[in-house]
Amino acid sequence: MTEMNWDEHRPIRERIWIRRERFAENSSLSSWRSQLRPLLSNGFSKLMESRPGFDAFQRACGQAALRRAEAILGGQVVCDQQQDWIVSGTLRIRIEGNANQGVVWMVMTLAYLIVNQIQAELVIECPDQDLNRNQQKMLAEMMVLYEAVNGIVAISENDSPFFQRNMAEDCRRFGNPAMMSAAD
Repeated sequence: MTEMNWDEHRPIRERIWIRRERFAENSSLSSWRSQLRPLLSNGFSKLMESRPGFDAFQRACGQAALRRAEAILGGQVVCDQQQDWIVSGTLRIRIEGNANQGVVWMVMTLAYLIVNQIQAELVIECPDQDLNRNQQKMLAEMMVLYEAVNGIVAISENDSPFFQRNMAEDCRRFGNPAMMSAAD
């Protein structure tokens, strides 16, 4: 009888750690920001290009993630000539120098992971930092969507009971893929 080492057959996952000080030198968000910029020249449209092999559930997860990202940020992220903006209608807000720039790139990294079905371990310290209750709810939904597409999310140092309650409710609501369309 041959023994099988199951660890050899488990997919190796990248670990992405988003720290409380989101733009520190060693922050994973700095590298993700440079990867995302070329995809955001026209807002979110290029992120959700038709992906071969995506089933309806995977496509619905990606679209739901981008809607939630837009709701959290108050618009779409557009990168134009190495400047990053949140655009909503005719309003343009420059991201760099803005107090919430870490939130922007955390949300966009999560949206990118969902849309592209990247199976990584995502660790976020204080995800509720700088977010109001509605934004916390949308971010909790995005984390549950990421888990639904076979990602892993770990939260450390979260003090918000509102955020924790939303995560539990969303896990129940999104636990069934059939609920996805109804939740949007």
